[in-house]
Amino acid sequence: MADDSQSTPLSGSSFYKALDFHKVGLIIGLIVFVAIVLAPHPASMDRSGYNELTSRLPDETLVRIDNEFGPVNEDNFREFLDYSKTIRVATGSTSPRFITEEAYHALDDTSSFKSPTTLYELIKGQGRAQMRVLALALLMAIWWITEAVPVPLTALLPMVLLPMLCVCNFRYAVYPGYFSAFEQYAHYLIFLFLGGFVIAAAMRRWGLDKRISLTILSIFGTKPSRIVLGFMVSTAFLSMWISNTATTALMMPVALAVLTQAKVRPGESGFGLGLMLSIAYAASIGGIGTLIGTPPNGIAAGFISQFVGKEVTFASWMRIGLPLVVIFLPIAWRYILWRCPPETTELEGGKNVIKDNLGKLGALSRGEKNTLVVFLITAVLWATRSSIIIGDTTIIIGWSTWFGGYFSWVHDSTVSILAVILLFLLPVNFRSATFTIDWKSVEKYVPWGTLLLFGGGLTLGQAVANTGMASWVASYLTMLSSVPIIVLLLAIVALSALLSEVTSNTGTASMLMPVMFALGTAMGRDPSAFMITAAVATSLVFMLPVATPPNAIVFGTGYVKIDKMAKTGIFLDMIGIIVWTLVLYFIVGKFFGIVVI
Repeated sequence: MADDSQSTPLSGSSFYKALDFHKVGLIIGLIVFVAIVLAPHPASMDRSGYNELTSRLPDETLVRIDNEFGPVNEDNFREFLDYSKTIRVATGSTSPRFITEEAYHALDDTSSFKSPTTLYELIKGQGRAQMRVLALALLMAIWWITEAVPVPLTALLPMVLLPMLCVCNFRYAVYPGYFSAFEQYAHYLIFLFLGGFVIAAAMRRWGLDKRISLTILSIFGTKPSRIVLGFMVSTAFLSMWISNTATTALMMPVALAVLTQAKVRPGESGFGLGLMLSIAYAASIGGIGTLIGTPPNGIAAGFISQFVGKEVTFASWMRIGLPLVVIFLPIAWRYILWRCPPETTELEGGKNVIKDNLGKLGALSRGEKNTLVVFLITAVLWATRSSIIIGDTTIIIGWSTWFGGYFSWVHDSTVSILAVILLFLLPVNFRSATFTIDWKSVEKYVPWGTLLLFGGGLTLGQAVANTGMASWVASYLTMLSSVPIIVLLLAIVALSALLSEVTSNTGTASMLMPVMFALGTAMGRDPSAFMITAAVATSLVFMLPVATPPNAIVFGTGYVKIDKMAKTGIFLDMIGIIVWTLVLYFIVGKFFGIVVI
């Protein structure tokens, strides 16, 4: 589970200080924002604004337009704008409802509606809202890329600026945004991740994560190649459930002990380089496997729910992510061994170090047992809530459909919060009032900034969709409809991975989701395909220490030089881009039926 919303240790390095990278981003972002807010919006935004309004205008108004003016299209839209000055409607002051002027005057109490205005003014207002959302989107993108301010702080901008720019109300879902500026900060997927973070916090509190990793490592032999594989498998598995950063930090002392036992010196060993890189890379790869594995996965699920109206469940995401993890992890393992060949074929003492560390843990403590039971129950409930279908065959009938669908109102987020409650209630020592998790541990281990980033990204996405800006962007992307789909997917994956090399993958995913939705809409294809494509690709970043915290952590050990990481990572980036494109197109899309291409 990635937590890449925070700056890596290198983001304040002398290189960035010399360029004043953050200050430049801060200033440029503000200049761009102010310039766009003050600039007149293009006429094309009026057209997309009217398209948004047509789904909300009263039927009587639409019938009148059809009878008096006829069909509205690109050729006659200017004439329609003049005609729209003759039509008056009232917008809700506490709801997204529209009523005709006649209906407004027939009301005994008009307090829930604003005074009628012309359709022309509503169209222009919808266009202005799009322009202001564009300004906000570019400001957030620039600040996320340059880390001008802390990434979670940027995520709070929609909460402040959308009401100030009159795009949406702080409380009511009204014209022209049709949603509350605060509501997405409590999106159900945020609570899904919160539950995952608390489970991970309990694991770290009692050392269960360390026991799991050492148990997996103890299975592998003393050959350097098998030791590297053991570290990759255990790191990838843990990364599906706890943060990539925490997983890497957990594995690092064990790896350093193995290297010390083998008398491997920093900067002088292919085995040392390969082992360090394998941990960082496996952390990024493993996070792809589950919905809570890394924030971009949840961001994609949230945007798909908002824009497309589809629910991405824990089980359905595993059918997307696990095939890639299972295929790409061994490829990465073989590639690392090829690029960083070990100096010996047998490493005496390596397995003893792992067994010694495992032995020091002793028997399972009560806290570990409680955490393990809650974790297993939660994972099973997540994976089996919806029916598991492969091809035309139903493997498991989801428990939410049992008893005539009695549990159909229960969501993965419900299960997640149930797990949190159980962890707080299950005692480790009842007499001393010690429970499996306490609030102090939650405060310490839960990455609250990541949850804020979720809310900010989803709020921006809601504004992009509701104002009509997504349709406006889509109108400029129709030219790509002739590009072969596999070529387009390859380009999306490459772009997403490249952006994530220089900025937070969570921020990159938040920026790209509205664009991917617009692209899918413009091409007449399922937008969720492009959104999932981009979200997963943001985790395929292996080249630079600043790309992810795991990369930065292994770089800081001294076993990894920046030129070695860049040379090794750039080709693994390319391999990952190709592998994900092929897995998406030929396996996930064709066999599992998740992404409809």
